[in-house]
Amino acid sequence: MTLLLVPMIVLTGGCRLAEEASAVKDKAEVCVEALHLSSMVPDYEKLDEQSGELERRAEELRELADSAADRDVAGAIGNIADQYARAQQRKAATVEAFARWVGDTIDNIDHLREVCT
Repeated sequence: MTLLLVPMIVLTGGCRLAEEASAVKDKAEVCVEALHLSSMVPDYEKLDEQSGELERRAEELRELADSAADRDVAGAIGNIADQYARAQQRKAATVEAFARWVGDTIDNIDHLREVCT
């Protein structure tokens, strides 16, 4: 009877390792896609022209955050999506407010990098 348990233990451990490997791969894919989407820093002079692209990226980031299994990664991606959405609200803002937005966005991207590693 003991010999019958060995294959079950090995199979159970193997399944757990496969699930963990899949979760790591999924997290890596989500992180890479999020970092790619968040690579756009809009030009203050062209915010009106870039508003559609910022909106598209914010929506894609929200969908990506919703699909992320890791809650820390999902939260970090959601923060970046919110930053991109806020760029729409700051179209008429001053250069100083826009500079703060860029700084906040960089901080959020840095946080995403931290939770992705």
